[in-house]
Amino acid sequence: MNFKQLFTESYERAVLGNQEPFFAEFYAIFISKSLDLKHMFAQTNMRKQRQSLATSLTLLVWFAEEHKSDAQLEQLAKQHAGFGLTAELYDVWMDALIEALKKTDTQHTKEESLAWRIILSPGITFMKQFNL
Repeated sequence: MNFKQLFTESYERAVLGNQEPFFAEFYAIFISKSLDLKHMFAQTNMRKQRQSLATSLTLLVWFAEEHKSDAQLEQLAKQHAGFGLTAELYDVWMDALIEALKKTDTQHTKEESLAWRIILSPGITFMKQFNL
């Protein structure tokens, strides 16, 4: 199974081809998972936040391909640690991302869910280290 190909096909459908509904669904799901998250996002400009998510996904994919950090990803990790995003909430984030994919992409498969987890996990693991 080619997980990079599965991820890319899913990413193109869900993010590049259907970005606004996907991001809106993701944040609705993610924020509903925790009272702490509801408080964290209470005063957030969600339009700007959805744009930030697009950038974050790009950085996580880049990290998976290059296996090295850059200043932008390190800044993102430090910023999220400063917001109080715990290592555990990254797992909630990933679960919410997969749930949003399933809800917004009628072609989404369980193999693609696994591909998303495989591709994004290195970058998420890197970001979690800033919370230790």
